Amino acid sequence: MKKIVIIIPVHNECLCLTRTVRQLQNEIVKVTYWDIRIIIFDSASTDGTDKISQILQKKYNNIDLLTELSKTGLGSAYVQAMRYALDHLQAEIVFEYDADGSHQPCYLIKMLELFDQGADVVVGSRYIQGGSVDSSWPWQRRLVSKFGNFIAGLFLTFRYKDLTSGFRGTRALYLRRFLAKRLLSKDYAYKLQLFWQLHKMRAKIIEYPIHFIDRAKGVSKSPKGNIKDSLKVVALLRLLEIKRYIKMSVAGCASMILQITLYNILHGFTSFDLASLISIECAIVMNFILNNFIVFKDKNYNKERIFFKFIRFNVFSCLSVLIQMIMLHWLHNINDSSLIVMDLFIFISIVLGSVINYFLFSRLIWRVSTK
Repeated sequence: MKKIVIIIPVHNECLCLTRTVRQLQNEIVKVTYWDIRIIIFDSASTDGTDKISQILQKKYNNIDLLTELSKTGLGSAYVQAMRYALDHLQAEIVFEYDADGSHQPCYLIKMLELFDQGADVVVGSRYIQGGSVDSSWPWQRRLVSKFGNFIAGLFLTFRYKDLTSGFRGTRALYLRRFLAKRLLSKDYAYKLQLFWQLHKMRAKIIEYPIHFIDRAKGVSKSPKGNIKDSLKVVALLRLLEIKRYIKMSVAGCASMILQITLYNILHGFTSFDLASLISIECAIVMNFILNNFIVFKDKNYNKERIFFKFIRFNVFSCLSVLIQMIMLHWLHNINDSSLIVMDLFIFISIVLGSVINYFLFSRLIWRVSTK
């Protein structure tokens, strides 16, 4: 029987927790083909939430209670609970779930069915067709949520409609990879980093429409710097992508220097064709080594043998060079232009070639295996 763990982080949720857990348990008993456990992670509550959690743990035999002595943030709480779910409970799928009652457990079974159909991640989405937000939700929070999703889409991807959803199930394989990375935010903005990393890992992400309701009791725990923190995380995620591209460009420049140096050494001892062939292939080998062990070292999840990866790299590199040579030859034939024009075209072709190479390398060579 497959194991599911639902994580409910709490901080001073004495007014909501019992009702939330009871409603969730009423749905869990309907599921016979999954072994579902709940982790209540208490972040130093001072209103008696810890005692309520202990009572619930005694009442239901599928509850694990974890605590921390000081509140470290929502993202930190989830990460600690996720590690426990994976390492101690051997969870195959982990759900994030709010304690305040804003997430309705009636969607749980349908979301689980999507995993049976091949999904790697299922997100309860407020903003796809069929999803909605309760009219009682304050307009300020609605505006912040919409703005946050727009900014995340603008800087990351518009492929998904609700990147800030807190109702999400994720397969263990992808969570383990995420947990190996440095957490950019210990608060709410962790959601953006996790969503983006799941997207980059090529997980099959499905958004399922939900109706989001506002908490009936208690107050929102959203920190004051939430918007600033989210903007910081989005900017960092994009900068990390640019940083990888810069690394790849530096690796390409180093390989080009090697190629030019070798050619100048060899052309005096052998034919032009042989000197060119040897220098180009040595540059490709060096470029592959730099990309494999430095630029894309964090994407070596697949078990493919390095030889076949190198063959593909060789083919793509040669194709890129061939395309540039054909374009230059075409330009030279149609326009007996000045050296400045030719140099400008060479520069443009190198820039375009580097962008194409980055796309090919990241998508087809150093892609993340989904196995």
